[in-house]
Amino acid sequence: MPTDLSRPEPDVLLIVALGQTSGADITERQRFIESALHDRRRVAIVFDASRSGERSATQRLEWARWIERHHRTISRFVAGCAFVVPNPLVRGIVTAVSWLRPLPCPHTLVEVRQEAMLCARRWLGRTSGPDGLRG
Repeated sequence: MPTDLSRPEPDVLLIVALGQTSGADITERQRFIESALHDRRRVAIVFDASRSGERSATQRLEWARWIERHHRTISRFVAGCAFVVPNPLVRGIVTAVSWLRPLPCPHTLVEVRQEAMLCARRWLGRTSGPDGLRG
């Protein structure tokens, strides 16, 4: 299924997963993040999985390997990553996994995208968006 990739603010990457994820979707998302990291400027990432399907074990492993390959760059240039996951059970599972293998940047799991955007702005040292509006 398609992925919506955008920069709602110059230093915020928004990745919206829509439906089932293919290998090509993962590659597209990774390249989107890589292109931002190439600029060597701090960014925050909002990953909205509220409308996504499950990922296979192979896909989860691919993300883990990608994060490991980019660990140093992520820790240096990603101010934080907020994951939008409406299901509290899934949030709990992801939290437990992150205790075993932490991400190289601050991260949080939230229920709605508005909350994720607030987290992104806080990590970047702001409390409102470019239009002055909160949320």
